[in-house]
Amino acid sequence: MADLSGAEQLLRHPVAVALVDERTTVMIAASVAGDPPRTRLAWIDWRAPTIAARLVCPPGRPSRLRPVVATDVRVDQAGIDDRVIAMRTVDGIVGVQLVVGDEVQPPVTPVGAEGIALARIARDTPVIAIDALSGAGEPVGRLDAAGLGMLSLAAGRVTGRLGVSHGLAAGFGGGHWVADADEATFEAGFAPVLPTWLPEGLDRGMFHIEPDVAYPVAPPSVAVAWGREPRRVLVRQAPGTLASPDQGGARSEPVTVGTWPARMMTRGRFATLVWQAQDRAFGIQVVGLDHPGEVALRVAASM
Repeated sequence: MADLSGAEQLLRHPVAVALVDERTTVMIAASVAGDPPRTRLAWIDWRAPTIAARLVCPPGRPSRLRPVVATDVRVDQAGIDDRVIAMRTVDGIVGVQLVVGDEVQPPVTPVGAEGIALARIARDTPVIAIDALSGAGEPVGRLDAAGLGMLSLAAGRVTGRLGVSHGLAAGFGGGHWVADADEATFEAGFAPVLPTWLPEGLDRGMFHIEPDVAYPVAPPSVAVAWGREPRRVLVRQAPGTLASPDQGGARSEPVTVGTWPARMMTRGRFATLVWQAQDRAFGIQVVGLDHPGEVALRVAASM
């Protein structure tokens, strides 16, 4: 039985879910913190007791269309050699099923408080996908292996990467072209929101349908450009909350689009702008125009 109260006293923060290794005295305590939210993990050795390792997973936000986010976590430190898949789900998901590259599949992992689920697997087991299960035990959404974040702690050194997801402001991704907005609406399942203001002299091109490689059953994003490089404005949009929120970067800054928080990055005559509004995420890329950040904000405001 997991000693949540003891773990909370040791960690000095609430614990939502714990995973106990029956062979040892080590427990993994999990909780959620931050905005965008991150799953934080602590390996507690009750022999001392001590906190043998602590990690914070990459940010992720599950939603109805992308119902599970996950990180493949490996720890080799302080006598601990462990691998766990740390998952978080949207409300209404009661279990997750790991799909692995072995003949025998692991049992369903129940979802605990704060939507957290922890599954321990062998180090050499390949994870193919993760299915989110409804109360009836039916899969209602799948996270492909490409969407798993990776995190490793070995001898005090942390390495890792985000899972693949929509890059909403950096050029066209994989997918295919369609002729007009009607075809784009039919294929994507939603009507693209288009700007009512654009710089003069830019003609609209074809629409690009871009499936989410991490969530194969989620609706695709739609991208369309006005003009062409070296002078172009590109708008991309996807329904629902992004599973991997945009983190900007060292050159990005917070701005607003209407009442919505956004991230802007500018470099010379190049700018990207990303924001999420209600049930849709947007990205704008401006290339080859004077004051590209101002152009991006004005295009966004017209949407």
